[in-house]
Amino acid sequence: MAVSSTAHDHPKHTSMGDCPPKVAKTKDSSLVLRILGASVLVAGIIVATTWSLPKVQLWRKVDLLQNEGNWYEEIRHVHKNSSIAVTTTITTNYFYIPFSIRWEQYACKMRYDWYQIDLDRTNLQFPAAHWHKISVIYALLLKGYEYVLFTDGDTVLMHPEIRIEEFIREAPQDTQLWISEDLPGVQTIINTGLMIVRNGTWSIQMLKYVMHESRDQRVYPHHWPAEQGSVHRWIQVHPKPFFHMYPYGERFQVFSSFSGNPAEEAEDKLRKGIWVLHFPGGYSESRHQYARSLFDYMQGKHPIRSNLTS
Repeated sequence: MAVSSTAHDHPKHTSMGDCPPKVAKTKDSSLVLRILGASVLVAGIIVATTWSLPKVQLWRKVDLLQNEGNWYEEIRHVHKNSSIAVTTTITTNYFYIPFSIRWEQYACKMRYDWYQIDLDRTNLQFPAAHWHKISVIYALLLKGYEYVLFTDGDTVLMHPEIRIEEFIREAPQDTQLWISEDLPGVQTIINTGLMIVRNGTWSIQMLKYVMHESRDQRVYPHHWPAEQGSVHRWIQVHPKPFFHMYPYGERFQVFSSFSGNPAEEAEDKLRKGIWVLHFPGGYSESRHQYARSLFDYMQGKHPIRSNLTS
C-alpha cells in the first residue's frame, strides 16, 4: 500500500522563537528507539490490513485453468438440450447420495440438463471436496450453458413446481449470481449450498478467483468457510447489481433445525412456500436420520412426477 508523504512524515518543532528546543544528547538514543518502535507498529498494521484485503486480482496472476473440458467425466462430452443445467457432486461414501434423486426428477420434469458429478472419477484436485462446486459450475458454463444451478447434496427440493426461471425473472436484469443469506450471525453472510449462476464476465471472473484462492494456504482451504468465504470476499469487492441475495428465511433456501417431527417440518415449509430445505453442517447420525426421514416423507407424500411419464 503506497503511503503519500505529508507534513506528518517529519517531526514538528515546538514554537520557541525561531529555534527548535534543545535536546540533551543523552536522550538521543531513547528518542531513536521510540521512533523505531512506532515505525514497526505502523508497518505491522499495514501488513495485517493488506493480508486481510480480498485478493481480487489473484486469478490474473496464476493460470491453473488447463483442460477444463476434461476435468469431470460426466461433462466431458455434453449434448445440450437446455440452456439451464442442474448439478450436484457426490463421492462413494457420501451419505446424502439418495437426495440427488429428487433433483434429477425435477430436472427431468422441467426439461433441464442434469449432471451428478462423481468426484472419485476426477483428476482435478482441491484441498477439500466442497471447492469442486465452483469448478463444476465453471466447466458447465464453458460448455455453453446460460445458467447453472448447483445444489449441495444435503438439500431437499420442497416445491418442484417452481421453475428456475421464476427466480431469474425476480432479480434485476444484470444479475449473474442468485444466492441465499446464511444463518444469522454467520461471518460470511451468504451460503453457497444453493446457487444459480448466469454465464457472464462477472461470474466467470468470480469463479476463477475462488478456484485460485483454493490454492492459497492462507485462505483456510481445508475447513469452513472455504469456498463460501472466497465467494463472500469477491461479492464485497464486486457488489450489486451482479448478485441477488435472498434474505434468511425466504423461500429460495431455508435451513433445517434438525429438531421436532420431520413430517411436520416438511408440511410447515411447504405452507410457507420454501423452495429448498438445507441441512448444513458436518455429519452426525441424528442429523442424517432426521434429514433422511424428511426426504423419505417428501418422496412418499409429495413425489415429483415427470411430464415425460405422467
